[in-house]
Amino acid sequence: MEAIAFDGCIATSVSDRRCDGVMVLRRRGQTDLLLVELKKTRNAERGFQQLIHTALHRSDYQAILAHEERRAPGPLKQQAFLITPKRITSLERSRAERKANGLKITVIPVQRS
Repeated sequence: MEAIAFDGCIATSVSDRRCDGVMVLRRRGQTDLLLVELKKTRNAERGFQQLIHTALHRSDYQAILAHEERRAPGPLKQQAFLITPKRITSLERSRAERKANGLKITVIPVQRS
């Protein structure tokens, strides 16, 4: 597995929307690109937006995707993860899914410390 610090490393402009990181998971015959957004605030909508914008509109992420597609021994799968203490309503989830253009976004709830 490789981890790429996206926010502040590849994407350095403060005004650009982007996720926090990208992980490349290689297994026999399959490669997964995992986009990760950590939201410690209650603004889950912004977290969804950052994941979707990174996957669909960022040329730097598209370059990573193209590179990994060339290297992948089989199909490449993209997944996104929003890690947040906020409880996501079904309305928030359905809004995000409509905008995600097929990108699967998994919400991982965490407890605030």
